[in-house]
Amino acid sequence: MYGVFYVRGGCVSVDELLESARREVVELRERSFPIDLGAMGARGRTMNVPLASGVVMHLCHWVHVWQANVFAIGLAWAREAGRRKLWLAWISLRSLFATSRGRLAYGFLGRLNVIGKGALIHPSAIVEGCILGPGAHVGAGAQVRFSVLGAGASIGEQAIVNGSVVGDKTIIAQQAILNLSAIYPESFVKTIQGGLVGSESFVGGRVRFYDLKLEGTIEVDHQGQLADTGLNFLAGCVGHRASISGPVWFYPGRAIPNGYRIIQHPKQVVGRIPDGLSTTEFLVNQGGRLVTVAEARAAATRSLKPKD
Repeated sequence: MYGVFYVRGGCVSVDELLESARREVVELRERSFPIDLGAMGARGRTMNVPLASGVVMHLCHWVHVWQANVFAIGLAWAREAGRRKLWLAWISLRSLFATSRGRLAYGFLGRLNVIGKGALIHPSAIVEGCILGPGAHVGAGAQVRFSVLGAGASIGEQAIVNGSVVGDKTIIAQQAILNLSAIYPESFVKTIQGGLVGSESFVGGRVRFYDLKLEGTIEVDHQGQLADTGLNFLAGCVGHRASISGPVWFYPGRAIPNGYRIIQHPKQVVGRIPDGLSTTEFLVNQGGRLVTVAEARAAATRSLKPKD
């Protein structure tokens, strides 16, 4: 599919590569695991995640970087399994003595973790099939499955992390939801599914990316034009050193450039609180000012009347 070359002894020109290139047949050893998207509202739709010992990808867009990180979880496990054959055999042997089918499955996955030096997992947390870097931390009640945590990464209390890559010193907030996403180092994230977040970025608690298109596929900007990803599940991309504080909603496939700082519209934030408002009526925000519901309705009625 792609012109891929392995060069020994330094760089050469593209023309020299093409002249000396020879066809090489590579045996593909890959298993694909379908992930059901029905729980997200897309009944009958799945997303295939491959598990292989190696991968070749054409990287020219942030979508490819996101996919490469998600695929790399399986690659990381294949590498660890190759290095720790005796350890893997011992875990498998212990699981054979489980007294029930549930204990067999979950007992095996619960032991199938690679835990770096100084990493801490709270006794009430569930960690299954994960690779934890040195000094990583998983808080109370958190659930982390089939993910890779970098050195010093922190998963907050009661957070849910599935099939994701979390960079060094990145913080995943309390009660966060992180599914099939990749977060670069030293960032803070509350919730994202199927997304990519750059380094030193902040994604606040009320920021939401629509991540599912029920009809058709998601398009992204590529070199000034819309390109079809062929995917119906994809959130978006947050650039390096960007900051987003909610409530803010984004369409699927949108990319926030590096360094952008996005906040809520000022008119949606109450800045003026007049004295003497009614204590028997409900109050609402109208353009940044607290007013009674009756006053807000009257203003809306006046705005609908035709002008002379």
